[in-house]
Amino acid sequence: MSMITEQIKQLREHYKSCDLAGDYITRDMLKRAADTIEQLAAKVQVANMERSTAYYNGGWIPVKERLPKTDNKNEINSFNVLLWVKNKTHPERKPQIYLGKLKDVKGDDGSGNFWGIETKPCEWTIWGWSYFNEPEVIAWQPLPEPYREDGDTNETDD
Repeated sequence: MSMITEQIKQLREHYKSCDLAGDYITRDMLKRAADTIEQLAAKVQVANMERSTAYYNGGWIPVKERLPKTDNKNEINSFNVLLWVKNKTHPERKPQIYLGKLKDVKGDDGSGNFWGIETKPCEWTIWGWSYFNEPEVIAWQPLPEPYREDGDTNETDD
């Protein structure tokens, strides 16, 4: 039995003893308190179940479910998500985590790069990815909040 359930049980036992003593005001207050705590505990339990569903799989959101918001910036600090990426060119390799953003990368027929190798277009800009290999972004997650020293309320430099 959880601590909250035990406390609700104790409140209910206590308000029953108030009934025997004729203290109806205290009894009603204790009954309302027990009912309120029980309702709030049920709401917290539902919220926790919803949160665990929303943050399943370590916080990774499949791209088939939802895509991240875009900001249409070109600066490096606009890379705003972690990406779980498979290598479609070499499927035997394990997926890896990259920093990225949802912004198209144009393909190249080979005339636009030193090696003369064709590259396919991609809807993701992936920091550190070689587009000679075709990426398959499987899932993403928002970046964590930046580290701050205790008491530091200053925003981080952009």
